[in-house]
Amino acid sequence: MTSAPDTCRTIGWNGIVLNCPQHLEVFVSEEKHLVFEQDFLPVFELRWHTNKKNKQEKILRNLQQETNLLLLDSVPPVWQKLTSSYALNMLAEKGHKTYKAALLTCKVCGTSLLFFFFKNPEENALIVHKLLSSLQCHDERKADKLWAIQDFRCLLPSTFTLSSYSFAAGLSRLSFADSELTMHLCRIAPAAQRLETASLAELMLLLGDTAAAEAEIIHRDQSVLYSRQPTIFSQIMIRLKRKLPFQWMILRHHQKEDRLSGLFFESRKPLPQKMIQTILESYEIIPL
Repeated sequence: MTSAPDTCRTIGWNGIVLNCPQHLEVFVSEEKHLVFEQDFLPVFELRWHTNKKNKQEKILRNLQQETNLLLLDSVPPVWQKLTSSYALNMLAEKGHKTYKAALLTCKVCGTSLLFFFFKNPEENALIVHKLLSSLQCHDERKADKLWAIQDFRCLLPSTFTLSSYSFAAGLSRLSFADSELTMHLCRIAPAAQRLETASLAELMLLLGDTAAAEAEIIHRDQSVLYSRQPTIFSQIMIRLKRKLPFQWMILRHHQKEDRLSGLFFESRKPLPQKMIQTILESYEIIPL
């Protein structure tokens, strides 16, 4: 399905939130590096760094040395409104007046953001405008963080930190840590192909790297759930196997979107059920 050029979706990744035109594909390159493509060609990339100790002058100097880009004297109108919130520098190739990169440093949180354009940004002025008008690099309310990439989104407490991620063929998996609590978020596509060779329950146990009797699995409409709350003796035995004793997991089948979505929690201590339910309610598959 081809989306209208002015249709946008919200992208949230590791502290950055912005609205992106639907016709652009967004790929995670690193923990703080997104690449935006159109028709299989890169349009621009966004990198960011949140260490407040790094001064903009130092970052700018290193950037110029690595790229041989030169500072522009003027700021294009579409970027002007950002100067109240960001310290802004535009860079161009020698002998060119059109900017190639933009370095922004937030005056509130100190996050530095680097936009690097592979195509002439003036040819995509509307895209740039939509991105810049929606860009967020911090939340003063300390609210839950949005994780929204591909066709899924989830809200997580700000105490959760990304520990690993993988975007393999058909399987996206994000792992987070919050003190002694570990959480894994999974998204599988297409669902029908996976369900041809394994049941929903079998896939849940495989993704959760655990074993359970059929009687221990709760079957609901288009979902399966498993919870392990072991006795003291069982906790000791499980820890001897170098596994976390407390588990809670669910795998859901989104038939209309042909997707599977899973949440997997594990900890040394009893799991915070209220938090789990709140996260589960926020985790959804977005039709594209």
